[in-house]
Amino acid sequence: MLDIIKELRLGKSLIYSWIEEPKGPELGPFIDDIDIEESLKVALRIRGIDRLYEFQWRSMRLIEEGHDTVIVSGTGMGKTEAFLIPILNKVIRDSEPGVNALILYPTKALTADQLNRIQFYTSKSLGLDVGIYDGDTTESERRRLFTKPPKVLLSNPDMIHFSLSIPRFREIISNLRFIVFDEMHVYNGVFGAHVAYLVRRLTRLLDGVQFVGATATIDNPQSFASMLFNRSVSVVESYGRKGRLMHVMVKSDEVSRHIEVLRIVKNLVNLGLKTLVFGDSHRTVEYLAFLSRKYGINVGVHRAGLSRIERRMVEHMLKIGELMAVIATPTLELGIDIGDLDAVVLDGIPPTYTKYIHRAGRCGRRGEGYVIMVLGEDPISSYYVRKPQEYYSQAPDELPLDLTNEDVQKHQILSASIDKPLREDDELFNKEIVDSLVNDNLLVKRGKNYYPTPNGKRAFYKTSIRGASDRVIIINENNQEIGDRELPIALGELHPEAVYFHGGRIYKVIELNMSSKPYRALVTQLPYNFSFYTLPLRSSFLINFKPLDESTFLDGKILYGKIEIENSVYGYIIKR
Repeated sequence: MLDIIKELRLGKSLIYSWIEEPKGPELGPFIDDIDIEESLKVALRIRGIDRLYEFQWRSMRLIEEGHDTVIVSGTGMGKTEAFLIPILNKVIRDSEPGVNALILYPTKALTADQLNRIQFYTSKSLGLDVGIYDGDTTESERRRLFTKPPKVLLSNPDMIHFSLSIPRFREIISNLRFIVFDEMHVYNGVFGAHVAYLVRRLTRLLDGVQFVGATATIDNPQSFASMLFNRSVSVVESYGRKGRLMHVMVKSDEVSRHIEVLRIVKNLVNLGLKTLVFGDSHRTVEYLAFLSRKYGINVGVHRAGLSRIERRMVEHMLKIGELMAVIATPTLELGIDIGDLDAVVLDGIPPTYTKYIHRAGRCGRRGEGYVIMVLGEDPISSYYVRKPQEYYSQAPDELPLDLTNEDVQKHQILSASIDKPLREDDELFNKEIVDSLVNDNLLVKRGKNYYPTPNGKRAFYKTSIRGASDRVIIINENNQEIGDRELPIALGELHPEAVYFHGGRIYKVIELNMSSKPYRALVTQLPYNFSFYTLPLRSSFLINFKPLDESTFLDGKILYGKIEIENSVYGYIIKR
């Protein structure tokens, strides 16, 4: 292992370092000794697998026995094989018409990335095919999919949410046996609540379907998965990693956090180490990319809001080594295949320790890796400067999942009525919510059933389960769409005269058109040596508060309720 502290000249900026030694999972049986189809054994041997890990073997047995199962294991340790082998084996041996297995990923990028890996196994099994069904699937591909559905279908929760309203889709999944939620830790918060209700809608339509979850480290897999799936689950846990990993915490008192990050990245690249840099915001990532040019570092940018083509190009260039450094938001935190990484650099402390674990797991999978976290001037950084060991001794975070969110309940109960007419004896039925939907002219009662009104159907199709707002499309001077930005953030970044960073390039906003949808921002590119940027001047006003609950703490009153906030951008300042 390199003496990275000496090679990077960390010197006085070093706060703490420690080495995580490789520790592989316990070994299980040899492939020849397990009862699976010979075609799967051939595929495993070709992939270089002649023996399973014990956690893979235990997962296989639980899934084969019909248990709803959650697999928790370190990054790159073979979770996919743990659920894929028993599912494919069952489908090969006892196939039913239509789709038999549905594997869901949280993003389209991850779905596309996993297709080749799964096709590697299915191509070895005669008569077993796999397909993708998401927002990028063309109309001709959808027609072919409905006419001749694959046995294994890859998709995402958003697509399934909308597709349950399509009779032909409900028909091709009517014999579904397995639903897999890979990267299960993503399904928390509001998005997770929507997905939990989607699970309940699926079980309302399907008989005998079995759920499988796969995730990296989380603190409460049993309780979280039980709430997500609305069932008791069996949990298989295995921890370890294949490569040796050095964790380093640094803080420079001489330069800013961003400059220290770039100094470290430049030295890593000069050492021939392929590096991924994480920032927690679009502005941070773009600012680092802008500064990197000044310091002569060739980096790629990967974040939401860039075009799909641009993101795929960056992934490919990093994977094959044409790029040695990429700066990304959490878009590359998930398991997209970007090849072997040598180092991960963190611009600041991640929002949660679980995110640190996932980001650290992106490097050193097959050899040695380095994770360097650069602290800033914020109070949390100052705390860990004094107690660095306390940071690394944390347990993974518990994942929150609140199923009482009224907005989520309204939308999902409305969605369920579109899947299939809603009855009062349905498990999803909530009289208070249903009455509210009826009063809002979104549901109507006919006999014993509740049906969506035309207004209800329109509300269903225009609402995202990720709580995403409307977006502003960014158009360059050649009338080409180069990306987008979500509202209301776009108001502060794409106002007229704003200097906007996009993919490491610099643009000036000429016009922001909010008069009709799709909203559009017209931009023109500025030279790379442009030395100014803009910051919006904002104001926020509380215009309505509806208290729902209250309590006291010490001598103060705590109010819980709903609020409406009015945000405005009234000007901007120019900074060098």
